[in-house]
Amino acid sequence: METPSKPTNPDFSTLTGIMDHFQNVPFEQFKNDLDNWFKTEWAERRQTLANSADCSLPDNFEEFIKNIYMLAERKEQQKLN
Repeated sequence: METPSKPTNPDFSTLTGIMDHFQNVPFEQFKNDLDNWFKTEWAERRQTLANSADCSLPDNFEEFIKNIYMLAERKEQQKLN
């Protein structure tokens, strides 16, 4: 039986897609893939906002994302222990 290959463009449009990818790749790859997906989606779906001079992400957004990654890293470490 052939093992299915990992998708080159993971589906992050649903929580299930995000969690499936999280379970199947190393954490650093997951972070990079999710960051790249977000940047691409932001540019494609929010062109007027992304190109606007007064466009900015909500206050503390980057800190929010860092906290999510820290929590995920802790969960990953718990799985390994």
